[in-house]
Amino acid sequence: MQVGQSLDLRVEGGKLVIEPARESLEDLLAKMTPANAHGLVLEGAAAGAEDW
Repeated sequence: MQVGQSLDLRVEGGKLVIEPARESLEDLLAKMTPANAHGLVLEGAAAGAEDW
């Protein structure tokens, strides 16, 4: 690990596991295209003052 490096954190068996991040948000967003992006998905009934 290096100073400034992104890390993945998770708990396994009551222990904190720290590993270098596999991909950054920027890397993931760079893979988005119009072909693999989905539209708005509305699930469930309105929970407040939403209107759909």
